[in-house]
Formats: sequence, structure tokens, C-alpha cells
Amino acid sequence: YKIKGNKTDSNRPIYISVMIGIISGLILILLLSLILSFVMTVVDFPQLLVSLSATLSFSAGGFLTGVISAKLNKNKGLLIGALAGLFLFLLIALIGLLVAGGGIGTKFLIRFAVTVISSAIGGIIGVNLGSKRNVL
Repeated sequence: YKIKGNKTDSNRPIYISVMIGIISGLILILLLSLILSFVMTVVDFPQLLVSLSATLSFSAGGFLTGVISAKLNKNKGLLIGALAGLFLFLLIALIGLLVAGGGIGTKFLIRFAVTVISSAIGGIIGVNLGSKRNVL
């Protein structure tokens, strides 16, 4: 097993693995947001549930981002997952600030932590997916 520069075991640059993971996470967050929007047109959702649902979609998107980034990278799952989650959240935050304005508050910090932690956990799982190691 050898790593040269910023290459992974699969001879793919790390940033490519992270970008693919981020795009996948963004797509999942978008799909979950669309589903939530549709449900909210049919059912009256309390504001607390809307906020919780948004945070859970960030968590799911972050998890998927970590899994895919680390799976493609094939090593350093925790680091790659957390890094991918950081960039995913920064991208979403930048888009949110440009579109809706606002600032950094408690919800922002909670969603940041949830996204990065979910991505790191996804990275740990992703790097171990499909490995042929004996568990017992």
C-alpha cells in the first residue's frame, strides 16, 4: 500500500473523492428538502419539527458524504469523512447566506457539528465497506 502526494490507494486524488462525496450529499439533502417541502404543504408542521427535519437532512447528507468520500479514498475514513463534511457544510452555509442572508446562531453551530460528526462516522463506515478483513 503506497500513497504518493495527495493520491489515494485507488490512484484517485483525494479532492476528487471528496468532491464526489459532497455532490452525493448535496443531492440527498436536496431530495430530503423537497420531500419535506411537499409534506409541509399537506400537513401543518410546527416550527420545531421543521428545524429538526432540516437538521436530520443535514445529518443524512453528511453521513452519505462521508461514506462515499472514504469509500472512494480507501483509507483515513475519519479524517476524510470529517473534511468532506466540513466542506459540505461550508458550501451549504455559503449558499444559504447568499440566498437568504442571516448569520451564525445556535442552529447554525448545531447543524455544523451534526454535519461534520455524521460525515466522520460515515467516513469510518465507508472506509470499511467491502473490506475483506476477517472480523472475528
